[in-house]
Amino acid sequence: MRSNLYVIDKLGFTGSYRKIIKNENETNTYEVEGTRYSYGLFFEFINLRIFAKWFRESNLVTDLLTTDESKPLNEGLFYGFRAYF
Repeated sequence: MRSNLYVIDKLGFTGSYRKIIKNENETNTYEVEGTRYSYGLFFEFINLRIFAKWFRESNLVTDLLTTDESKPLNEGLFYGFRAYF
């Protein structure tokens, strides 16, 4: 799910959430599930959007052969600009 909320004419907030449903690979050796969410701020100027967005992604990876579990965590900051035509 993704949404944008404009505070004033050209300034707003953005946010998103994604659920990674438990899924096995083709050889049934591991399965993955997790979540990812992000939120940020943007400013629009003519056809250019300047943005900064913080994100966090956490997964649970289970090895079905040894039942070992790992929980990789990725988080960070995206920033930049997008041009709209």
